[in-house]
Order: sequence, then structure tokens, then C-alpha cells
Amino acid sequence: MTVWRYFVLALPALAAPVAALALAASDVAAPTAAVQPLPAVAAPSERMICQRQEVIGSLTQRKRVCMTKRNWERVAKNAQDELQILTAPGHFAPR
Repeated sequence: MTVWRYFVLALPALAAPVAALALAASDVAAPTAAVQPLPAVAAPSERMICQRQEVIGSLTQRKRVCMTKRNWERVAKNAQDELQILTAPGHFAPR
């Protein structure tokens, strides 16, 4: 017998427990808390922004990086802070 025939023969045995679960689930009381609808439009700081960035070590390969606007701003701020630290007077770069 092929695998397909075994599947067809086992299908009624699999359907019975699923039907029993569906009946049991209909007996469960609905939650009392109201479901909050999702906002139609995400907040501007939560909007996804995708950029294509070069892959280090490759002249042609690029990768797509997607983050929220808030995350892109945080990455830019961290890079700016690091640059200020590295270019501060009296800072000695490790050799």
C-alpha cells in the first residue's frame, strides 16, 4: 500500500478528535474583556524603514536592513556619540 492510501485510511480517525475539540471549544465562555481594535496606522516612530547597505568584504553585494524610525535614530545617535569620543582631544587610539 502506498503512503497516500495510508493517509486516506487514517483520515477519519484523525478527524474525530478534531471535531470533539471543536465542540469542546464552543462550550467555553467568551472572555469578558473587550478586544481592543488595532490602530489603522502605526505611529510615525514605529514605521518600518528599509535601507540597502553594503556588505563588508564585497564590492557588489548589498543587504537589506529594516528597522523602525526610532531604531534608525538610535543607531545614528550611537554612531555620532562614538565618533565624538574617538575624536575628542586627549583620546589615544589603541595600537
